[in-house]
Parts: sequence; structure tokens; C-alpha cells
Amino acid sequence: MLIGGNHAGALNFGSSTVKGLDGQVVINAGNGTGTWSGVVRVNGATGTALAPVPNYSDRANTLGADADGGAVGVVPFKVHALASFPPTVGGVPGELRRWRSMSTPEASPCTPGSYPVNVVKIEHYGPISNAGTGVGLVDIQRRCDSQGTWTRAEELSSTIPGSAASLWDIQILPGVGGQPGRTLAIRPKELYRSTLATQGGQFRVRPLGDLKSAALLNNQTAGVGWTEFFFNLRQANPSDIAGPGQSVEPDGERTADDMIVFYNRFFAPDCRSDFAGPGQGTAPDGELTADDIINFTNMYFSAVPCVPLP
Repeated sequence: MLIGGNHAGALNFGSSTVKGLDGQVVINAGNGTGTWSGVVRVNGATGTALAPVPNYSDRANTLGADADGGAVGVVPFKVHALASFPPTVGGVPGELRRWRSMSTPEASPCTPGSYPVNVVKIEHYGPISNAGTGVGLVDIQRRCDSQGTWTRAEELSSTIPGSAASLWDIQILPGVGGQPGRTLAIRPKELYRSTLATQGGQFRVRPLGDLKSAALLNNQTAGVGWTEFFFNLRQANPSDIAGPGQSVEPDGERTADDMIVFYNRFFAPDCRSDFAGPGQGTAPDGELTADDIINFTNMYFSAVPCVPLP
């Protein structure tokens, strides 16, 4: 549903037993000065209205039967902080681990793209699109602590989604039933898993010119209504690959368990011990050689690159 200007009345969707909204309600779809002052309910006419408006905190009732259900938003669309991952709660950025749990067996953990990685998901109150001019969707910056300087290093940022030189895969996830999506996903690329594991710290994401609010009237285009999204990446040393008893979940400590797991994988052979290229280059090269042993050992005895986060 597109509302070109203001929404001042009442919109009721669903019922007390069938809650949720699978589609989008876009307010100010004419990209003017429209506001949301009326009532929107997604659990029936007697249900509770979404509040506060326009940036309501309720997420569960808007999901409906789908994992990525509907949304109600005012153009330009802002970020739903609680629905994003990692969520921002009470103004405090969420924490992201470099890896998801490695405990679940995988059919092919060494195939590019199949290794489990955490995905940053920035959820919007309405559908978004890529203008495709080459300017880029977002800029990604990092600093080691709250007093440090933000750095936009080439290996930490991508102005062109899918660029071969980028460590990031940046895309807009499809919406339900072919509708425009409202989720911006940022995923570290598989090839550089060892390099990224060293990059703990605080991260901020800033929208660039190609990120647009979508599904507007009369071919209108608008940017997005946010300037920064923050998250923390847990301090990590890439040699932290195991927990007590050689479990394969990193535990934040470097012990003999990490060494044992590394050598077991190296002699298996298992590509998860690919920590180096020729001459101890830091980019994995698909081969297990003495370079990998040297790099791993150096990492094991080195300090993490960032001071602990506050």
C-alpha cells in the first residue's frame, strides 16, 4: 500500500488470531513532507497500534507467518535497530562474533561461500533498492576503541558491491513474494576469513548514494533516513580456533587446544588450516605448507591488533 502523503486515519490488518503484515505500507510515497500521525494495527481492529510512530519498536507483530514479513515506514526509511543484527538495544551497538558456531557438521566447509560466517543485517522500515550507478551502497569503517580514529581501509570497505578487491559481499535481500526487500546484508567473503579474523573493534556503516528507499509513487526516488549504523566485532586472534577439550568453538583464549586442533586439521588435511600464501602471505592460497604453520604460530604468540572494547 502506497500513501502519497500523510497518514492520519486508521489502518487495520490481520486479526487477534492471525497477526502480521506480509506486505509494505509506505507513507510519504510521493517523497514530499508526508507524516504518520494516524493508527496502524497489524493484529486486528481491536489490537494494539504500532508505537511509537514512525519508528515503532514492535517487531514480532509485523512478521506475520513469514520470517521476513511486512513493515510500515515513512519515506525516507530509517533503520529498525532492534530488528537488525546485531541489534542495537538502548542505544548500545550489538556485538558480532566473527564466526557462527562451528559445532554443526558441514558437507563442504572448505568450499568458498559455504563456510559459516556472521552476516550483518541492517533492517529498514520499508523496502530499499540499489540505484546501480556505481557509487556504492555503503561505506564501512573501523576503529580499535571508542577514542580511536575511524579508518576506511581498502580491505575493510567496498564502494562497489561484489568488487573482487573487497572483503565484503553487500546485497539487498529479496522480500516476501518477490516484493522489494528491506534488509541490507553485509557478509565477509570466504577467501579472506583469516585476515578478517584479526579485525576486531568497532565498526560503523554509512549509506552511500546508491542506497535508496524503494516502491515510491510516480518514479520518485529518495535516499534513506539514517546516517550511521554501529556494531562491535569481538576481539579475536585468528589462532583462537578451539575451546576446552579441543572443541571447535573459539573461546577467546589461546591454549594448547588451539595448537592441537590446528595440527590435526593440517595433517588431515583440512583447508581450515590454510592461514597463509607463499612467503607467509596473509591471504589463504588453497594449499597447506610450512607457510601456514609459520603464520599460525606467529599469530598464536602475537597480541590482538586492537585494545579491548569498552
